[in-house]
Amino acid sequence: MGVAIWDGARLCSGLRMNKIDLQHDALTRYLATLLAAYFELLPVGRILQYPFIMQIDDAIYQPDIQIVLRTNPAELSDTALRGAADICIEVVAPESTKRDHGDLFAAYEQAGVAEYWIVDGLRHESRFYRLGDNGRYVRVSEEADGHYRTPRLAQFRLNVSTLWEAPLPGPLAIGAMVRAMVQRESN
Repeated sequence: MGVAIWDGARLCSGLRMNKIDLQHDALTRYLATLLAAYFELLPVGRILQYPFIMQIDDAIYQPDIQIVLRTNPAELSDTALRGAADICIEVVAPESTKRDHGDLFAAYEQAGVAEYWIVDGLRHESRFYRLGDNGRYVRVSEEADGHYRTPRLAQFRLNVSTLWEAPLPGPLAIGAMVRAMVQRESN
């Protein structure tokens, strides 16, 4: 039986528990629903959500969202991805800014995660990075129309300004958005 410890911010039972706020929860849910709808229409991969493990050698990470394409050679078991995800997404929480922009940035880069997205609802800022030929992340901006497109997800367009809407679109609106996105890109 574990011992509960109050550290002034969270109740733990022998495990490190991350704090999140309502905005973090909403952004993570929005992105997960958006990507799940995309993969339902175009089944080229899947999403894994926190606390699902990504294990690189002896290091264990738990990104908010991992995107694993069918072409990814990493071993996926019921409990962990052993190898690098294709895309890792971290939604910045009040206590995770330094970790998301620093420690995890360096770790994911070194591990060979092809893309790293940082979504910061506190600052209404998103950053998208892709591994360059030299194995280092290069920052990539959204296009002039305000959408971020990744070469890893054909037909996927993330309308970045939508991330800052209050409230964020719900599941029905997201489904319609993704259907329109895929149809538009198919024409």
